[in-house]
Amino acid sequence: MPKKTKKARDPNRPKRPLSAYFLFAADFRAKYAGDTLSTVEMAKTCGEEWKQQSEKAKKPFVEAAKKSRKAYLKAMEKYKKQQEKTKPPKRPLSAFFLFMQETRPVVKERMPNASVQEISKEMGAIWRNMTDDEKRPFVDKNQEGKAKYAGERARWEKKMRKQTGAAAEE
Repeated sequence: MPKKTKKARDPNRPKRPLSAYFLFAADFRAKYAGDTLSTVEMAKTCGEEWKQQSEKAKKPFVEAAKKSRKAYLKAMEKYKKQQEKTKPPKRPLSAFFLFMQETRPVVKERMPNASVQEISKEMGAIWRNMTDDEKRPFVDKNQEGKAKYAGERARWEKKMRKQTGAAAEE
């Protein structure tokens, strides 16, 4: 089985904030940086130290974590809005998938105990047995979708070229 490759991370995506414990751990490591503790010993000691802290002692780390979480959520919202602006338009559904979308509830009602695969096979058989005239509404709807998509795609590509050109000038 081939090894899964990680999807490349968008460098513009905001980084997740550190939890209260990780803020404490960073502070703890800074205090004991000169010690001869191994990484494992340092982590173990840090965890024990965190557990022994009172709620009052943990409060500054908890507050800092809350504050950074708020900033992260705000940055993520802005990032998501920006991503929506750069998302390409979706391709239209094929005539067959438009047919399936409309017909699936009817077939499912007729075959309530059927698996998804059985329902799909049934719909495929229905589609193959349909005349061109019966398929016409789905084909026409697909053609309309293609025309709309072509216009949207052209506008999107133009917009992306502008953005890329503006980014290159910076």
